[in-house]
Amino acid sequence: MRAPAQHPKRSPARPEGSVRTSVRSSVRTSVRTCVGCRQPAPRRELVRLVLIDGRPAVDTRRRLPGRGASIHPSAACVAQAVKRGAFARAFRAAIAGSWAADFADDFTRQVQAAFVTRGATVGLEPGNRNHS
Repeated sequence: MRAPAQHPKRSPARPEGSVRTSVRSSVRTSVRTCVGCRQPAPRRELVRLVLIDGRPAVDTRRRLPGRGASIHPSAACVAQAVKRGAFARAFRAAIAGSWAADFADDFTRQVQAAFVTRGATVGLEPGNRNHS
């Protein structure tokens, strides 16, 4: 009796009892791009921002509705994003009023409240992008 013909584009059948192995790692990390420095980083290293009443606000639990923007918890990335107008582009919405002047202070305060209280250390001093 003849064996069934193999389809030309399919790989040959595995032998009985063999286990399928994958080249990919079983652990995946979500990668986002910082709106300030435009560097990709794991999601856990970035802070998520959302628009609340027309102003960017830190989403500490990453659960608030709406379009989000990710940024490194550093003053340098915030300044760069404000300078380039990256928040309006990331949110795809106009940002209300003159929020940029005091946003860096609000951002620093919100990030410290959210992350430092959990025992995490974040680089909020100027020039520290918290990444290499």
